[in-house]
Amino acid sequence: MSQTNIKITILKDTLRVPLDAQALQNAIFVESGNEHYVLSQITVSGKYDREYTVASYFLPLDEFRVLLDGDLLIFCLFHELVVIDLAKDKLIKSIAFDGYELLRIIKFKSGYFLHGEAENRFLDKHFKTVWEAGAVDIFANSKAEKDLEIYDDFITVFDWCGYKHVYDEVGEVGFSTYYPEYNCNEEE
Repeated sequence: MSQTNIKITILKDTLRVPLDAQALQNAIFVESGNEHYVLSQITVSGKYDREYTVASYFLPLDEFRVLLDGDLLIFCLFHELVVIDLAKDKLIKSIAFDGYELLRIIKFKSGYFLHGEAENRFLDKHFKTVWEAGAVDIFANSKAEKDLEIYDDFITVFDWCGYKHVYDEVGEVGFSTYYPEYNCNEEE
């Protein structure tokens, strides 16, 4: 059996185009008003040969926002998680989360870790929220070399203020550790 791969392409000449129903015919996109969207294409090859045009709000899809898990193609569109069953070539779930952008989706243990701009979440294999956790400020860090690291039993994420959060399947474990050298509010 051939291995299934994914490729993400940003469609040229469509960056930051206003939402246009005609241009987005047969596309998968989030309903976020008449703001600007970036058109991307997800090509699945190998076991399944599929091509999906995706309109993502403001930022293009990248390798962090798209995940292939068996017969499921899962991707993040701004604050929405989209799940496509490749075997049926059918959209099976679209879950909108309150808050800011979803930055990454990671297959972790028995479910999925969602790294968000303002909250991190863990979803079970049926995409039900098991837990969610916030930070002092956004979950991004421009000073840490690796703002997110994945280990066998846990995931670590730095927030903007220099706190390192440690998560496992049941939530945030232990206390967040403060690293003043990674506080993005402090000038160097």
